[in-house]
Amino acid sequence: MPWSGNETGDLTESLKQWISIRKSSVSLRKGNYRTVLAHSEDLLYIFSRTFEQETSIIIVNNGGQEREIDVKNMIGYPIQDVLTGKILETIKINPYEGRTGRMTRV
Repeated sequence: MPWSGNETGDLTESLKQWISIRKSSVSLRKGNYRTVLAHSEDLLYIFSRTFEQETSIIIVNNGGQEREIDVKNMIGYPIQDVLTGKILETIKINPYEGRTGRMTRV
């Protein structure tokens, strides 16, 4: 499908939002990469990127079922959802969806 540059709709807005998040996050651009969890049976993948005092957590559900992740128990602390700004101890992730959160060390 040709990209004309003037598309509208959910996908375009979503991509713009994620590009903005990446540009505003030094950990997503420059951070050291670390696998937190790679679970092949559940098709769940969690990794972090850390730069100085900023850590981003990326959770990807490549499976066909909704997953509820106990983030605080799994990685040791709650995260702040980059889209909503809410502090989350658990996250529900739809099938084939990814979520990004941020933790700033004190």
